[in-house]
Amino acid sequence: MTTRKNNAPKFRNSGFAIRWHQGRWAEEKVYESINSTGTLVALYYGRSGVGPSDKSKVSEYWQEYKSIEKYGKRPDILVFKREVYEDLKNELPEDLTVVPEDDIEDIVKKSLGGIEVEMSMWISSKMPDYGKPITKKNMTLPTIWIKVEDLPGLVQWKEHYNKPIYSVQVFLDQAFMVSFDWVLDTLNNYGVPILNDTKLRELFQREKGKRNGVLSQLWKNKGILLTVQKYGDRPADSSESLKAVLRVAYSSGVKFGVFTKKPQFKAGIIEQSNGQIIPFVKPVGGILKMTEEAEKVFLGCG
Repeated sequence: MTTRKNNAPKFRNSGFAIRWHQGRWAEEKVYESINSTGTLVALYYGRSGVGPSDKSKVSEYWQEYKSIEKYGKRPDILVFKREVYEDLKNELPEDLTVVPEDDIEDIVKKSLGGIEVEMSMWISSKMPDYGKPITKKNMTLPTIWIKVEDLPGLVQWKEHYNKPIYSVQVFLDQAFMVSFDWVLDTLNNYGVPILNDTKLRELFQREKGKRNGVLSQLWKNKGILLTVQKYGDRPADSSESLKAVLRVAYSSGVKFGVFTKKPQFKAGIIEQSNGQIIPFVKPVGGILKMTEEAEKVFLGCG
């Protein structure tokens, strides 16, 4: 179980790169769906990339990245009311993602809030437990993922700007979203120290095997599951590959959108520095239409 650290990450393992390509597609679909409404505008905000291939430049890249994220972790996307965006558009830099926070702070303050985007290579409506009530831990249903290591930075950003953040999980047929405020308030009400890594580890160890412990009740009653997932392509016994993740049942959130045109799939390759070629599949295209319910949630933030 790991939390976000200030040391430079290992950007260029193949698992990271594959997830980046798939996640970037999901961000594009969310961005396009918001900009297709008549009331909202989305702008890319959080820095996104697989990092430099030259290992000697990783530290420099990371320091630049951290200097841009002055007030915590930037959400992937900022959302504005369309009329606010029209007043601002002549002031906007070409690319918000590379501009230091001090230079765009007044612009960010005029947003409705931020969005973090995650992606799942599933057709959510075909998952075995879709549409069923939560009765046990091991259910196969759509969930919205929030990486615990990202929470301190996102909370810092949220508190600095006093803006809400929503997590959107994009599946291959639809997307769901949940409010960070609701998740954090619920965890606090259940006594889960989500921002204290040491206490969280202790709680996680105490709860192992308990059928009616705090974490079991949190899942059954509120649809929030604290779990540990393997990330990347490092060995399974590597502690760096295990990350704490909050998985929020889709039924605890709001349907963000539905694909009116399904995505296709395209083969991609990653060439490793040693010459190894790693093939993978990524979605391309598709049209995600934002729901009126999700649109109203953001309009209510203003």
